[in-house]
This record gives sequence, structure tokens and C-alpha cells, in this order.
Amino acid sequence: TLTATSGSLGGSPVTFSATGTAGAATSLTKTQGDGQTVTVGSAVNTAPQVRVADAFGNPVSGAQVTFAVTAGGGSVVPATAISTGATGLATATSWTLGAVAGSNTLAASSPGLVTVSFTATGVAGSAAQLALTTAPSSGAQSGVALAQQPVVRLEDANGNPVAQAGLTITASITAGSGSLANAQALTDAQGVASFSGLTLSGSAGSFTLSFGSGSLTPVTAGVTLSAGPAAQLTANSTLAQGGTAGLAVGTPPSVLVTDASGNPVSGVGVTFAVATGGGSVTGGSATTNGSGVATVGSWTLGTIAGGNSLTATSAGLAGSPITFTATGSAGAPSSIAVNAGNGQSATVNTAVATAPSVLVHDAFNNPVSGVSVTFAVATGGGSVTGGSATTNGSGIATVGSWTLGTTVGSNTLTATSGSLTGSPVTFTATGTAAAPSVIAKVGATDNQSATVGTAVATPPQVLVTDQFGNPVGGIGVTFAVTGGGGNATGTSTTTDAQGHASVGSWTLGNTAGLNTLSATSAGLTGSPLSFTATGNAGAPAQLALATAPSSTVAAGGSFTTAPVIQVRDGFGNNITASGIAVTVSVAPAGASLTGTTTVSTNGFGLASFGGLGLTGTAGSYTLSFTSGGLTGTASGSITLTAGAPAVLSLTAGNGQTATVTPAWPRPPRSASPT
Repeated sequence: TLTATSGSLGGSPVTFSATGTAGAATSLTKTQGDGQTVTVGSAVNTAPQVRVADAFGNPVSGAQVTFAVTAGGGSVVPATAISTGATGLATATSWTLGAVAGSNTLAASSPGLVTVSFTATGVAGSAAQLALTTAPSSGAQSGVALAQQPVVRLEDANGNPVAQAGLTITASITAGSGSLANAQALTDAQGVASFSGLTLSGSAGSFTLSFGSGSLTPVTAGVTLSAGPAAQLTANSTLAQGGTAGLAVGTPPSVLVTDASGNPVSGVGVTFAVATGGGSVTGGSATTNGSGVATVGSWTLGTIAGGNSLTATSAGLAGSPITFTATGSAGAPSSIAVNAGNGQSATVNTAVATAPSVLVHDAFNNPVSGVSVTFAVATGGGSVTGGSATTNGSGIATVGSWTLGTTVGSNTLTATSGSLTGSPVTFTATGTAAAPSVIAKVGATDNQSATVGTAVATPPQVLVTDQFGNPVGGIGVTFAVTGGGGNATGTSTTTDAQGHASVGSWTLGNTAGLNTLSATSAGLTGSPLSFTATGNAGAPAQLALATAPSSTVAAGGSFTTAPVIQVRDGFGNNITASGIAVTVSVAPAGASLTGTTTVSTNGFGLASFGGLGLTGTAGSYTLSFTSGGLTGTASGSITLTAGAPAVLSLTAGNGQTATVTPAWPRPPRSASPT
């Protein structure tokens, strides 16, 4: 339109109209859809649009515009040229970005015009899957953290990293038998989860690890697992066995070294050492083989039968040390010796209290069972029961019983076992007397003689024996004087080991003749016994009147009964010795003896003074008899009377003076010479 104006003129302004048409297209410009951001693989929200204009900016219709993807992948619809409309606009139906996050470009071109470019940023979609940016170690040791720890990334369905923090990623085993430690990790702000300390434990072999989170598609990785560090020591062979003392066991002990998951571990040092029982080992320092087994070279048991133990040690391992045991049994029998029952004593004809037994040993002095031993009486008589015996579990063989012979003294028994050292073994036993049975006199001590008042030379002795004639000691015997007077000492006594008992001493009575002594032990055959002894007179000691002289003798005549003197000992026993001179004398003075005044004793010890007479003045006299140092004796009063008349003489009364009539004071008498 065009106007023409002139002041206030009517009709002013005047309007002219004309229709202009666009000229030739000279420019191509973007009108919408540039610089958008959408999820990868999605169409942009605003479809790209361009305007075609002439030089004056007028829209040009009917211009051909072509949209084409130039970067980022994706697609545009339509792929063919679009004609601009009256407004000069050309709009793509849709622009779908590529699958890779990042920049996408779309070109719009029209012939003769400068091409324009649209940009769009494709961003990742929601997390849909997981990917390993760092794979775990392909090889690992059981129980040891993986050398290369896995790193997992969140991705959308197109594999674009998804930045999402705090999502838990869990590792799990999908192939293989084992367990995981430290099996979870959280994504960071970039959607990356880095594992730390992830450890696989289990049986050595191939494993597949899976990393997942909820419904996200997991990612997997393969790991070959080998044994971990040695952790456990266990027995590989029997823990307890038997063997022969001093010899090697049949099965050398062995151990198995495993890791914490039970996988055998090779190359581990194990020390085997004897703990108890003595003995020795070879190859005590061993190393586990490819199967994790270490075996001692050999284990020789101690020489003493019984328990032995061996330890297997590997420092720091659970179960270490392991103790192996072996019971050493005795070897072949080698020697035989006394075990019990030697040097005993028992009553004759009875069994010893302790049945003799022997002990059979092997070469190392261990008792051996099941060995045959024969017991037999060697000396002393007697008998055995159970003479064929076998050693028991303690190596001991015992005779059933050993009954001694009937004679007091030594008895011997032998125990024989083949050619064993020490065979035969000899046992000794002393047979002692049985109960006392008989008492008898020891002959030499009976029928003795001794001086009266003195002890017999050999004190009477008895012998007490048992029923077998063996002397019995310790039996009480009582001696007692039973006749002849006298006395004894040590009358209560006991038999000695030889069965003898003697009185201490037996002193005979003072009277010559038979003396008797009894020996009594209650209950014994022969009790009481009676010993006899004859008491003989002692040495001449005194004189005694065997026959007293006549008490009256006439002067000048002989004694009608001649005195006879007996020589006696100190106890008044007659002496039978002859040749002892006895002399007689008279007292007081006034008389004298006639005849033989010294006479020797005869064989009966008698001195007979036949023909002895007395003469002298009538009166009373005494005869005295003496013999050397013997105690003399004297007669009683002897009256000497006048003999036959021979002389008359005046003895008194002559020439007296007296008053008449009275009698004379002293009658006259005469004296005769006899």
C-alpha cells in the first residue's frame, strides 16, 4: 500500500495498493529445532525447520529443502526434499538421534543456498545394563583378594555410561563352588562402582563371576582359582597304629596342608618329631607335594613297649601340631628271669606262699605274652601243679603251686623256656619244720655221773621234731628236778633252730646215788622225758664213826666193839677209796691206847680198829680219830673201868681227926693199879 496526503484536502490521504511477489531465493535460515538435548535414540522434541527467503527477506515458496543426518547417527524423516510453503518454511517430520551419547548434527540444504546445520545432544537413557571397565584378575588364589579389582559401569540399553550414584552392584558366583567376600560396591556420581577387597574362596578351578544390580542386565567375567595360602594342617594317614617296639611303624605318618577352602597346598614345610616314647625319625623335615601331602621318611618306635607319639608341625597353620600315636608291642622273646617267688620259706610238705613266676622279655626288656614255660622240681623233693604255663599280657608265667619236700632245708625249682637267655631260671625255697610233734632225749646228755653237789658235765638236752623228723625251733621246754635233790638253772627254755633245748645246768643233790630231771613240752609225744644221773661222793673231807667203840672198857682190855671209821666227803657221803690212814688217840691224859692206832681204809673207805684197847686210870675218856687234813671225829664218852685186882694201896682218909660218933668226912678207899 501507498498513501498520498495533502493537508486537509478532502480525500487525503489517498491509498494506492499493489501486490509484491518474492524474488529469487537467496537465503536459508534455521527457524526452530536447533540445540536440543534428548535421550539417545529418541526424536528431538521440536522438529528442525528452515525458511527460504529472497534477498529482501521475503519467504520463498516452493523451494526444495533436504534434511540429512551428518553426525551422531540417527535418522531424519523424510529423507527426501521438502517444498517450502507460502511462508517459505520447510519442516522435517522427525529427527531421531543416534544411539551414542554426545553431539548429533543435521544439515538442511537447498540448491543454490548455503547449507545450515542443526545440532542436538544425545544423552544416555536410564540404566539398563552393567559393563566392566576393569575386568577382575583372570587368575586368583582362594581366599586372597583379587590382584586386579573389578570396576563396573552403569550403561543404558545402548551402552552409554549412565551417571547414577548410590546404586549397589553385587558380585556373585554363577559357575563354580565357593564364596565371595567384599562382594558389593556403590556407584559414584559417574555411575562407576569400584570393588575393593573382592575375594574369591572355594575349590580350585574355573569360576564365572556375575556383577548385577536389580533388573539391570549383569556382566560376567571368568576367573581361574588356585589354592590360597596354607591355612590348615590335617592328618593324611591314620592317627593311631600299632607296631613292634624298636622297629619302624608300617605306615609312615603323613599330613595334608590345605588353604582355608580345603584346597591342597604344595611346597609347605612340615616338621615331624618324636614327642614321647623315645624312638627316632628319618626325613623329619618334609615339604608338601603337589597333592598337599608331606610324609615322614620313617618312624621307629622306642624300645619300651607302650605308647609312642609323633608330632607334625607347620608354623601358623590351624590344627598344628598334629599328634600321631603308635602302641609299641613287645618283639620276639629273648630272655627269661625271676619275677617273684624266689628265696621263700615254708613249712615242709606245704606250698610256698607266693607261687614262683618268671618274666619273659624281648631284646629291649619288654614283657612278652604267649610264651610257654615249664616249671619242674629240681631238688628237695616236693611237687608242683600247673607246671606248664604261658606268659600273660605282662610277660609273666606262674606255676600253679610249689609244695616243698618233707626235709627241712633247701629246695629248688626250675623254669625253662627253650633257648631264651637265662633259661632255666632256678628258684630256691627253704623248707622249715612243721608243727612240733615229738620230744626226745639227746642220748649223750642222759645217764651221766658227777660228784654230788656239782653240775653234770653236759646239761641234759632234748630234741623237738615235727612229724617228719625235722627239728623245730622256738618250742618251750620246762626242765625240773624230780629226784635226788639238787637243783637246776635255766629250766624254762626254748628250742633253738636245730630243735635243741638244754637246761642251763643240773647240779646233783648232796647225797650220792640216783638223781632225776624231767623235760616237759605239753602235747608232744614223749613228754615228759626223764634224765638220770648218778651222784658220786666227793673228795675225802671228813671221818665218821661207822661203828662206835664200846662205851665201857676194862683197863688193860680191848674194846668189845672195835671202832670202825668211815671216810666221807664234805656232804657226808661215804668214800670208797682205800689206803687212807686214820689215827686214833685218847684224851684226857691218864689213859693210853693199846693195839694198832693207825689203820688204812679198805676198799669201802672203812678203817677198822680191831684189837684196840685202853689202859690207865679208870675214868671217862674220849677217842679221837684223825687223818691228815680231814675233819676228824670222836667217840662218845668211854668209861674205863678197873681191870682184874692186883695191888691195894691207900688213896685217902688216912690220919684224920674227928669227933666221935659222926661219920668220916671222906670214906676211906683203896686204889688198885688197875
